[in-house]
Amino acid sequence: MNNSNTNKLKLYKFRSLGTELDVCRLKSLIETGHFWCSKIWDLNDPMEGVYRNSNFNTEDIERIFSDKNNHLICSFSGEKGFKNPLLWGYYANGFKGAVIEIEVEKDNDYIKRMDYSVSPN
Repeated sequence: MNNSNTNKLKLYKFRSLGTELDVCRLKSLIETGHFWCSKIWDLNDPMEGVYRNSNFNTEDIERIFSDKNNHLICSFSGEKGFKNPLLWGYYANGFKGAVIEIEVEKDNDYIKRMDYSVSPN
């Protein structure tokens, strides 16, 4: 049996509905299918994209900074995030927001899974 959904990945975008502007943004997202993307410096987590390595030299630091500055990011949650009450609290206006579910191809080169675990030094 060939199921076309086996090559799909479900992603979730939490949205606040606390203000009229929030509602307008959600409406626009639903109507257009366009998600807002930001540079890493404009994300809400100041630790996002922080590297920890004592072996960087000046050239490495300049290259990493340039690479970071040339990308836009749109963060989504996976199924575990969708089921996590903390994410609903943080990103969906204290459980008073909404979540948008989208499906993408699993082998999409633009989708990168983030690993937030801390490796031992």
